[in-house]
Amino acid sequence: MAHPLLAQLGADSAKPDFLVHLPGRMEGNFAIIEVKSANAVTAGMRKDLSMLKRFVERVGYRDALYLIFGNADTRGLLRSLERAADGLGDLPPIAIWHHAEAGEEARLLSVFAGGPTSAPPLIRI
Repeated sequence: MAHPLLAQLGADSAKPDFLVHLPGRMEGNFAIIEVKSANAVTAGMRKDLSMLKRFVERVGYRDALYLIFGNADTRGLLRSLERAADGLGDLPPIAIWHHAEAGEEARLLSVFAGGPTSAPPLIRI
C-alpha cells in the first residue's frame, strides 16, 4: 500500500527501485533511482523514465538517476533511451549511469536535459 501523500500526488501506483528520502517529510525527498538491465526493451525504459519524471515533477524528488547494468554498446544504449523518451514530453534532468561489469566503476554517460522537443536532448559526458 502506498503512502497517502503519494496517492494525493498521483504516484500511488508507482514502485520505484530506490528512494533516498527522510521518511514522513516531503521536503526531504533527495533522489529516485531506477535500475535496468542493458538488455531491457524500450517499453521498460519508457516506464522507468516516466516514473523518474513523475517523482521529480509531482512528488518533489531533487535528483533522478537511471543506472543501467550489463555489457552493452554505449551509443546503442543512448539511442535506446532516446527512443524510450520519445513522446514523454520535457523530462527533468535525469543522470544516466552505466555499470558494465562487476568490479568496474559505474560511469556517468549522460544527462537528459528537458527541452521543447518531444525527445529531450542528451548531454553526453
